[in-house]
Amino acid sequence: MNNRIIAIILPLIISFDSISQPIESFFDACKNRFERVHYIPSLSICKKMLEENNKNQDAVFCMGKAYYGAGKLDSALVFLDNAIQINAAFNEALITRGYVRSVTGNFTGAHEDFAKVLRLAPGDSNINFFNGYAYFSSKSYKEAINEFDLAIKVNPNDEDAYIKKCEAKGFLKDYPNALKDITAAISRFPQSSRAYNARGHIKYSMKDFPGAIQDYSKAIEMATIDPKSNLYEYYNNRGNAKSEANDNKGSIEDLTSAIELIPDKVQAYNNRGVAKTFMNDFKGAYEDYNKVINLTPNEPSAYQNRAQIRMELKDYKGALEDFNAALKMNPKEPAAFYYRGQCKIQLKNKQAACDDFRSALHFGMKEALADINKICK
Repeated sequence: MNNRIIAIILPLIISFDSISQPIESFFDACKNRFERVHYIPSLSICKKMLEENNKNQDAVFCMGKAYYGAGKLDSALVFLDNAIQINAAFNEALITRGYVRSVTGNFTGAHEDFAKVLRLAPGDSNINFFNGYAYFSSKSYKEAINEFDLAIKVNPNDEDAYIKKCEAKGFLKDYPNALKDITAAISRFPQSSRAYNARGHIKYSMKDFPGAIQDYSKAIEMATIDPKSNLYEYYNNRGNAKSEANDNKGSIEDLTSAIELIPDKVQAYNNRGVAKTFMNDFKGAYEDYNKVINLTPNEPSAYQNRAQIRMELKDYKGALEDFNAALKMNPKEPAAFYYRGQCKIQLKNKQAACDDFRSALHFGMKEALADINKICK
């Protein structure tokens, strides 16, 4: 396969160079922790309480938690605001509002709520952890590390804080210290599948793919005894590491295992499409990218990846349609212009191809200059 084409297929890998999946994984971990600590009632129970006394802080707070549980975060914030208006020192309401604010992107408001709770009732590692989550989500990794350190100081057995501190250092590319920290965490929590998974992330980012594979394998092994495990993530991660280590057959096996666990999650389909591409199984890759597009119809890179596969299958008209769709969603993507230009060359539309090469160059793809000089005279 043309090396320049394969180079822009972007797997949704678990790497500190790619924010999406660690943040998603981190959100899940925080959500699980929040809901372990805070009971989430049903709306029907809370509505009955509110009917009995609509000025009662507990009834109003109950509605805020119930709306959070129902996924109606704007409504949750209205009731949480009202509960705090009734009692400005209502710690549970402040904690919940701080968490919901961080989930909805109001990080400043979240920090204000958590800071107030810590002034009123210091010594709760959960508050430092959730404040760290808010900093982490806003990419303020140094501040997140400080909060996770405080959580660990309050509770030396706070496994979540150890792991997320390591991940924050990974995003700062402080890999040696991240590796040191997570190895210490594994010594403290030897049955933690998540700690092995996190160390696999660090080794992956350091391009130690055999080491990453070893840690992801240990995470999979420990998952049977770790109630906080995420087997989908572990198989997906090991599949990516195997692909980087040129074991594409093993990569496909792991990614297929991930898909069997959660068939409607996109990452493993995308990554399996990459592995199949490296094995020249273009029909198989095409099927996987179809699934990616079905699951994420508004993701331009999915159309761009499928377009490249269609070019390999010599379906140039179909490839052109996909490049057009990708550029409609992201009209400044230089690679999409460049490879659409290559597609148009195959369709004997030289002038339109040259226009695309010039657009690719304009948006920063220097490789397009050689094609302009060679073809567009």
